[in-house]
Amino acid sequence: MVTFKFFLVMLFTFQFSMASTGVEEQRKYLVDPAQLSGENLNRIQPFVFHPHSQYITYDIYFDTPAWDIRNSSHSFRLRRVEKKKGKWDYAVQIKSEMTEASQIRMELEYKDLGNQKVNGELLTDLINQFIADEPARANISVKFTKWMERKKESSLAPFQKLRDLKIDASKLRAAVWGHSIRQRYHVYTEKNSTLAKTYFIKQSEKNVFLVPDFFKTQKQLIWLMEASYDRAIFRDALSGKTDEWTIHELEIENKYRPRKLGTLLLNDLEEKMQQVWQAKISTRSKYLSSSSHFHKDEKE
Repeated sequence: MVTFKFFLVMLFTFQFSMASTGVEEQRKYLVDPAQLSGENLNRIQPFVFHPHSQYITYDIYFDTPAWDIRNSSHSFRLRRVEKKKGKWDYAVQIKSEMTEASQIRMELEYKDLGNQKVNGELLTDLINQFIADEPARANISVKFTKWMERKKESSLAPFQKLRDLKIDASKLRAAVWGHSIRQRYHVYTEKNSTLAKTYFIKQSEKNVFLVPDFFKTQKQLIWLMEASYDRAIFRDALSGKTDEWTIHELEIENKYRPRKLGTLLLNDLEEKMQQVWQAKISTRSKYLSSSSHFHKDEKE
């Protein structure tokens, strides 16, 4: 009996690690890239932006011919992330759009794509080929659609969500695709800062296993948020158009717990960025921006 219970626990843990479900309090901004380097990073004290990593993401976004996913205020994508040179991670993901600033977004993701196949070909190999081989993209898009059709009734969380939205996954085809060079930042304040004293801020109550090592060794720093600055270049996947659509975007994600205090801190940071960096609030995702650019005249 004990062995059986242990097996169930391990099975649940494994399945949970393969698919992540959650909501994120995110805000997006349009900011001049020059503000996010050098001395300009020091102009928004008592908030500190600490650059800690840079990597490349590739996204292939899918939709139906009637743009059902875009019209439902969601995006659906296959993603390849290269955080270390030559080491790639893959995922299929559905994410809700922001319809208003400060909205908390839903995200469902499944990462265990290593054994997924389409007519004997590894899905991950097809993703790599789609990115690298322009003449083959139309044919590979058809193969992606076959995989979507096979998974439409599966238990994978992103496909369950499509069914909830009454979207037929078998009709999905690659709509737009692109890559982003992403600079990541820890956002923090010091324990003796005016911000910490004003709000009586203590260390975040976030699960210790989710706290970056940077903060585990520097106890005087209080982790507040994570920031990502993306320079993204997107292309149309439905036609032979060769023009590109470039997006510059700063995204801030609330990491502080309790969440309500984190929201107040995010409000303060937003006001500071607007005053000092002339940051402008944005609610448009990369998918909404790029698909609307390439297909804005199509009926929705």
